[in-house]
Amino acid sequence: MRALLPFALLLLSACGPYPRDIEGTFESVEKNGVVRVGLTEIAPADERATQNYLARIEAATGAKVRATFGPAERQLAALEAGDLDLVIGEFAEDTPWLDSVAVIEPIASRTVGDRRIGLAPVAANGENRWIGVLEKAVRDMDAAR
Repeated sequence: MRALLPFALLLLSACGPYPRDIEGTFESVEKNGVVRVGLTEIAPADERATQNYLARIEAATGAKVRATFGPAERQLAALEAGDLDLVIGEFAEDTPWLDSVAVIEPIASRTVGDRRIGLAPVAANGENRWIGVLEKAVRDMDAAR
């Protein structure tokens, strides 16, 4: 029985919230009560969808959104640096940022020329619990339509 004690302690140490965030974004949002959002240029037709999405994030987390506005590159760099929790902006399906960030399903989309552009939430890679919250908010929006 004593031989199993170290194994049992190892199993207990693995218990906890799953999935996990590498940098603790979800825990930070809960603790601080703020979701730091970087908004890029939002088309007037997409403002309502953006507000609806952010309201769902506030409801899901109990935190208030604190938004900043700026160009996509600057917002994505701030996300990558850990200065933002979420970016919302228009991105093509083949954006070069796909390797660096987690682009969630779009909350709105449109066609520009022969390209499909989506107004999508974006999170830092590895923040799996946080990404799950963001994805659920998109699914809830889709279900409400």
